[in-house]
Amino acid sequence: MFTKSDLTNRAKSYGYSVKFMDGGIEAYPKNMRGDASFFESDDEGGRKAILDTIKADFSSRFAIKLDGVKLHPEIRDSLQKWHDHHGAEWLENLQMAWWNGRYDGFLSSNVSADLQMLRNTNGHSVIKLLTA
Repeated sequence: MFTKSDLTNRAKSYGYSVKFMDGGIEAYPKNMRGDASFFESDDEGGRKAILDTIKADFSSRFAIKLDGVKLHPEIRDSLQKWHDHHGAEWLENLQMAWWNGRYDGFLSSNVSADLQMLRNTNGHSVIKLLTA
């Protein structure tokens, strides 16, 4: 069973807030309530749908930022995968991976190699552009 508490905790891991009201759910990126809000019914199916919407919105907002940065397509894809996998803590986890070389969950893929190459070239300036 996917509870209200489960949804709230998962939403927070992506940097989103959730409000439960009169049989409905409102979700939005933290501090962006209003135009960025989306709604669903407050039942298990609605809670799962809201989480799917949060994940898609979180991913697409980052993809828009990536479009503004000149990157090799493979590095762009690897950054997107890392971001989507780690949620709101993507940057902190990336900086830790750059420091200790541990790309948890991505060691057997090209993601770790791409992100390490980014680190060794212009990674810090790219991160500044993405987080501005």
